[in-house]
This record gives sequence, C-alpha cells and structure tokens, in this order.
Amino acid sequence: MFDDWDECYLEQYYKDYQYSVAKYSVMEFRQNDRILNFRKLIDVPFAEFVHNNLCEIRFAGNFNQPIELPPNIHTVEFGECFNQPIKLPPNIHTVKFAGNFNHPIELPLNIHTVKFAGNFNQPIELPPNIHTVKFGECFNHPIELPPNIHTVKFGECFNHPIELPPNI
Repeated sequence: MFDDWDECYLEQYYKDYQYSVAKYSVMEFRQNDRILNFRKLIDVPFAEFVHNNLCEIRFAGNFNQPIELPPNIHTVEFGECFNQPIKLPPNIHTVKFAGNFNHPIELPLNIHTVKFAGNFNQPIELPPNIHTVKFGECFNHPIELPPNIHTVKFGECFNHPIELPPNI
C-alpha cells in the first residue's frame, strides 16, 4: 500500500488533512513532532505544520518560499535554493543557509551559530555573544569580530584585513 515507512507514518497522523498522502510523503517527523524535515518539497503549505512544540526545521534543497519562523524555533537549515528575506526569531540558536541565500539579515543577540554557504555576500553585524560563524565562498565585506567569538571561517573570496580576538 505504501512505498516507504514515511508515507505510512504520515497517513496515520495526517489523514484528516485535505492534501494527499503524496504531498506529505516528502516530510519526516521525529521525536514527537519536534523536528520537521522536508526532504523534498512538492507543494506543501508550511504553515500547516507549525506548532508550539516544533524546535527544528530542515528545508529541502528546492524550498524557496517566504516564511515566518515560529518564535520558539531552535534550529533551522535552509536548502540550496532558498533566497528569501527572513526575520530570525529572537531566541534561535542555530541557522544554516545553503547555496543561494544572499539577503541582508539581522542576527538576534542570542544566536549561537550561523553558517552561510555559497552566494552570501551582504554586510553583516555579528552579535556580541555569537560562538561560531562560517561564511561561504562569496562573502567579501569588512567585518568586526566580537571578542567572545570562538570559531570563524571565511571563504575563498574574503579579502579584507581582520583583527582576530585573543580567544581564536
């Protein structure tokens, strides 16, 4: 009846929704619905799955829709195609952007880890308590590193003088 475990699992929990199992079979829920993993995205309305217990979202490579993240989200991973302006919630811990993301972004004061890949090349201010930042190949803007940063990585195109804090 079902091609894989995910289809069966999602049929059991989401059979009352108006959308077909085929659209839901591209997602995986784990740990009592606290992690939402879009392996592939066909035509799934993101807002249908946001709830207060959700702590982690992983978007597939082809996801590129404007979204509003839930305020209690802890970790978000965006796939290769995501390139939309986004406002990060104030208590987010970790954000990973793949490939195409290249929009100005304000990092919340309490963010711990941010990873940009590929095309990101926007001026950015790092909050004072950030722990880890990784910039992709295209990033090439002057940047001031906060004194408490632990790890920073720049890509091939970075070509600006930088003063490293004593703890790096």
